Amino acid sequence: TCQPAREVGGDLYDYFRLADGRYGFCVADVSGKGMSAALYMTLTKGLLTAASDQSHSLSGLIGDMNRHLHHACKRKVFVTAAVAAIDPSSRSVEYIRAGHNPVLHYSAATGTAIYRKPGGIGLGLTGGALFERGTRTEHFHLALGDLLLLYSDGVTEAMNSGLELYGEDRLVEAVQRYAPSHR
Repeated sequence: TCQPAREVGGDLYDYFRLADGRYGFCVADVSGKGMSAALYMTLTKGLLTAASDQSHSLSGLIGDMNRHLHHACKRKVFVTAAVAAIDPSSRSVEYIRAGHNPVLHYSAATGTAIYRKPGGIGLGLTGGALFERGTRTEHFHLALGDLLLLYSDGVTEAMNSGLELYGEDRLVEAVQRYAPSHR
């Protein structure tokens, strides 16, 4: 689910099919707030849809999106994204983090959750070669019962009445407490 804090926002949650049949998932966030961020996210969603129809790899998909956003945004605005592609038959995951919050991978076998943090640069910040050198793809497998959580900073930066951030540690604790385990 995606619920903006205001009437419009620059957050995106989406899922799609890649040209090779894998399922893709994306959570993204545009720098800034309000209508401007929402308009850039509309552009980002369009680029994601267009690129996913033709991409066989996440690095190709992200590279295409970055090239177009780098040209369109003029470095005033950037987009962070966490994008994962999952092959359901092999449970293999390809994951890229373009400056976004890391995904949280919960292992049902051990009952533990870890953040996966490959390097990555926000979309639209820099062009071709520098973006490619700074962005890493991670590959791993999901076991039966594992959980892969993609989220935005709206979760970890939420505050209680005492102005305490929810934070990454609490997110790990919540996932480990409530996710099913196979121990």
